[in-house]
Amino acid sequence: MLGSKLFNLLKDLSTADRKLLFYKEKKTEDKRFKQFIYLLKSNLNTADDFNKSLMQIKNTFYSGQSEKIKNDHIRRLIDFCIKQIEDLKIDQFIKDNASIRNYILTKVYNKTQTRTSYQDYLSKLYNSAKDSNEFWIMNYYINKMANLKLLSQTDDDFKEWRNLLSSQINLIQEFYHEEIGNVYSKIGSSYVDDRTTLNQFKSQFLNQDYILKQIEIIPNLKVKANLYLTLARFNFEDEVKYAFYSTTAIRIIKNVDDSDSDLIRRKIFFASFLHAFHFNHSYSVLKKLLLKIISFNKKAQFEEPKIYFYLFLIQIVKNDKEGDLNYYNVNAKKYFSEEEFTYFYNFLEALQFYKSNDYKSTKRVLNKLSLVKNPYIVSWSNCLEIITNYKQGNVDLTERLILKEFKKLASNSNRIFTINSSIVVTVKIANLINLKIPKNYDELFLRSTKLSPIHNFMIDSINH
Repeated sequence: MLGSKLFNLLKDLSTADRKLLFYKEKKTEDKRFKQFIYLLKSNLNTADDFNKSLMQIKNTFYSGQSEKIKNDHIRRLIDFCIKQIEDLKIDQFIKDNASIRNYILTKVYNKTQTRTSYQDYLSKLYNSAKDSNEFWIMNYYINKMANLKLLSQTDDDFKEWRNLLSSQINLIQEFYHEEIGNVYSKIGSSYVDDRTTLNQFKSQFLNQDYILKQIEIIPNLKVKANLYLTLARFNFEDEVKYAFYSTTAIRIIKNVDDSDSDLIRRKIFFASFLHAFHFNHSYSVLKKLLLKIISFNKKAQFEEPKIYFYLFLIQIVKNDKEGDLNYYNVNAKKYFSEEEFTYFYNFLEALQFYKSNDYKSTKRVLNKLSLVKNPYIVSWSNCLEIITNYKQGNVDLTERLILKEFKKLASNSNRIFTINSSIVVTVKIANLINLKIPKNYDELFLRSTKLSPIHNFMIDSINH
């Protein structure tokens, strides 16, 4: 779409932003601003509205010119409008962030003739950034101020120089611990999606003993919590170890109250939900974890469609119609309005049709999910399609779908989350139609005693 970036920037503008841009238009003689203001005043609820406004500008302001020239004008206008919005946002950000403002001023006045002003802005930079976690700003300040202290060669300045370097050593160590904790967290978060991830890193530090030693020497409680979360994720398939490490992570930051700690807590709760879902823990536990995550997301002004998907999914499975945030009393579709998330709603819709024995509609909706890139939704959809056809008596089609799913499951053998449950459902139906089962799947079928809620629901529904 032409101007998609501009459309998104325009949608994000607040009323105060628009007033500032209207005011700027009155102070300038730049004719492009009149076209920009026309866009600002237009009703731009959809991309189609935006395109219509662009065409109106194109045909009104550039009438009588060739189509090529008109299009060139529109492209330049789009670039101009984007720059005006970016400049506005940068000005506002600098105004609201003293550290960035003072950092820029130190860059501007780092000259021999303005050395006094430069040092003053460095001092202001320190005062505005000393309580923040901005490593790069504090490291920049120390480097620049240390250079200044060496110029005079006085005893007092040399003493301060040593103090600055001592602070820098502590700063770098703390930054290293924090960043290595973030690396561990990223690797841990990918583990349930690909247990072979650890093999990609030729390093001995990704083992339990090494991480526990790091936890002992690191003073930062948030980094400790992140590392315990990593250990919990690495032990996803061990219910005892997972519970120990995840509860320890929560306990460590119990009395730490800031946005970073909230983010870690949210990560722990989501990892714990996945673990509880995988092992089919009680419905009350699953629901409580999801509502906690939603609460954290609202506090951070962050929308996460997959959390609503899981909440609505377990409500459908358990036929739970209680509470304000419930699949049965809200417009669930609005939580998945963006195109990249519509498959979540489609699966919920298919599940509802299946529950009401409307198998034709179930299969129609499941057909939309055949090309989805989420491997779990694809697997669950395939299982639901297999059971639907089995219940309809379509034995030949059921057999073909089972064989297809066996191949798909083989390609997902590196994954952990609910894949064993999909194997159990597929093997169960294969047994019912006397289809030969690969030995490794049959062995896993016999070992798996706990299925996810959605797979448990599908198994229970076979005989109903």
